[in-house]
Amino acid sequence: MENVAKATHNKNTNLLLEAVKKKIDKAVTKLQRHFEVLVNAQMNYLVQMKEGQQTKKEPQPELHMDETDDEATSEPLSEGHVFEEPRHIKQARSWKHREE
Repeated sequence: MENVAKATHNKNTNLLLEAVKKKIDKAVTKLQRHFEVLVNAQMNYLVQMKEGQQTKKEPQPELHMDETDDEATSEPLSEGHVFEEPRHIKQARSWKHREE
């Protein structure tokens, strides 16, 4: 009788241990996926930053005005002309006023 109880206890313990191992394996796999996503995102960010620096360093062609061109080729702005703020600045101002 005692042997049967020990065998049942060992069997239950082993089943519980297997269930815990499966949960740990799932959690580790999930964490590995998250780390892979984070590492890939970081690598993509660094590549984009590096590409951005390279494009900034590339020499831009100099613009020269031909001798035959007039000095001012566009119409002058009227005295009352007001430049419009860019949209992102307008949005920032509107959010600031909402917070107050």
